[in-house]
Amino acid sequence: MTPPVIFDAGLQPERTLLAWRRTLLSLAVAGLVGLRLLPGRLGSASALLSLAVLGSALLLQLFAERRSRRTYAELLAGRSVPPAGGLLLAVAALVALCGFGAAWWVIASGTRAAT
Repeated sequence: MTPPVIFDAGLQPERTLLAWRRTLLSLAVAGLVGLRLLPGRLGSASALLSLAVLGSALLLQLFAERRSRRTYAELLAGRSVPPAGGLLLAVAALVALCGFGAAWWVIASGTRAAT
């Protein structure tokens, strides 16, 4: 019995999964920071936005793990890697949501300081 052929000596799929983990950890931290700062400034409804960001980051982590396992299996079988467009689009939308939340907080803080 021959050992499986290493398809990438640099372990690119593992590096990709680690990059997804770092990105989604940053989004989870942004959700936690928003949960800490936004309700005091913008009211309790803003806590829902922070919880949505936090929950989305956790859900996307599950999707990234599943995609990594699927990619690894495809590479071992010698087939092509499935496209990652959906996961990438979801993370981009979540980052945009965090940016809008941060802008909302800055604008609301500025208007309250001016009054």
